[in-house]
Amino acid sequence: IQNGVYLGPLSLVFSGPCTPCKNRRLEFTFDKLQIGPLSIPISAGTDTKVPPFFTYFEVNDDIAAARGRGGGLALWVRE
Repeated sequence: IQNGVYLGPLSLVFSGPCTPCKNRRLEFTFDKLQIGPLSIPISAGTDTKVPPFFTYFEVNDDIAAARGRGGGLALWVRE
């Protein structure tokens, strides 16, 4: 899975493995940080028993919308 912030030619991208789970849930961890062309391995803290996750509440041909573990909203749009 990949999550990033893009500002013109600048980018800050976190990426790592994800695992689909039951109940429309997708668990993930980030193990790489990419700043422009520079890639840096990172170690995610595992101080909780519950990994970060998204719970989908809408998925169709154009969008996917989900809530994160912390309550934030994630929205993906097909281009």
